[in-house]
Amino acid sequence: MKEFAPLEVIENALSRWWVLVILTILGGIVGLFFPISRPPIYEAEATIAVSIDFTQVRMSQYDEDYTFGVTGALIASTAVKEQVVTRAQSEGLEIQLGQFSSYLEIKQSIWKLKVRHTDPQIAAKLANIWAEEAYATLEQSRHHALQAQYLHRQENNLMDCLSSACAAYTLKEIQEALQTVSTQIENETNASNGILPSLEFALSEEAFPPDQPVAYDRGKMVLGGALIGFVVGIWGINLWHIHRRVEGGSHA
Repeated sequence: MKEFAPLEVIENALSRWWVLVILTILGGIVGLFFPISRPPIYEAEATIAVSIDFTQVRMSQYDEDYTFGVTGALIASTAVKEQVVTRAQSEGLEIQLGQFSSYLEIKQSIWKLKVRHTDPQIAAKLANIWAEEAYATLEQSRHHALQAQYLHRQENNLMDCLSSACAAYTLKEIQEALQTVSTQIENETNASNGILPSLEFALSEEAFPPDQPVAYDRGKMVLGGALIGFVVGIWGINLWHIHRRVEGGSHA
């Protein structure tokens, strides 16, 4: 088998440059009209506002970004989406987790929960369910964070009591109480999902059925089609040259 030679491939392609041009243009045309053959897709959007109570905590910009990142990860988590699908099914919507087309978009402290579907009513319904389930999960996580914060205070009080030998408790009772509180803190911290007690959430805007379908990114479609046509052209031209070379050798 002949070794692959990139320079020869390029030379072969340039020898039939007009074929490349035609196939590239045809590929772009296919990419331009490809969305027309697809069913219309509607996008609905609900929003959740996230804020930080800076009277409770001081944060660097990095910590703020990390905190918002944790919030977004929880909103978009598989666990929350499974809750959305389960609730949607209970309300009569036929949908599976793999069919839940959704994505998050953040603008400052606003999380936009976007859902796409061929039915605008279903798109809006799913977006609102997602926002409500995400909000409930965020609030529940914050509640656990507050519990962990409260337990930390209890732990500190017990530590003080341990060092100063509080008259109301024996040493063994204080140690047992510390062990219990430590276990509770660990459980509450895990249940908080990384959400801080200083975070506040609000369902700021519900989703409504969209009037118009989303516009497919035609620029990318055209570019993708043109690239495919270009690659097919190079491949086809080189196959033609190989075929000619084989035929020439057989006649010699």
